[in-house]
Amino acid sequence: MLFLPPNSNRIAEGGLRTKGLLKFSYKKVRSEKLEVRSDDANTDAWYICDLDANPVLPASAEIEEKILLE
Repeated sequence: MLFLPPNSNRIAEGGLRTKGLLKFSYKKVRSEKLEVRSDDANTDAWYICDLDANPVLPASAEIEEKILLE
């Protein structure tokens, strides 16, 4: 559930969800298991995952760089 249902007992609601900002999970996946993303079928790539940890979209080069710096 991305947004909390209305509740009169709740004191306050804040955080990222109220601003429309959501956290993402990333997963390194062998490209041979997915559609080949480049000419090299043996490369690994970072993907944005859904709530069940299934790769959905390839992460941008900027995101991959940030992941590798951490």
